[in-house]
Amino acid sequence: MGTLDSADSAPYVLIGFGRHTNTGLGLFLDLGVAFLGEPELLLGATEGNPAVINDATFQARLRPEETNVEDEVGTYLPYWPIVSIGLKLGIG
Repeated sequence: MGTLDSADSAPYVLIGFGRHTNTGLGLFLDLGVAFLGEPELLLGATEGNPAVINDATFQARLRPEETNVEDEVGTYLPYWPIVSIGLKLGIG
């Protein structure tokens, strides 16, 4: 199990395509990115043998894995993509 812990709020940039106010059937698309800052990755285990999960050696081995993942994808972690595709039906 992994958790990506970030700030409580994040600024974002979003651009939308399509008209939400027209009558009739239509499509819309929103694209953007949220800026999370420097999130913290936390790894753990929730299922399996409790003796292994609670073992200090097992827990100690998780910390280098967190570091490895952060090093491999660290430049992408502060940015979260936003994609929204929708179908609208305008009446009236």
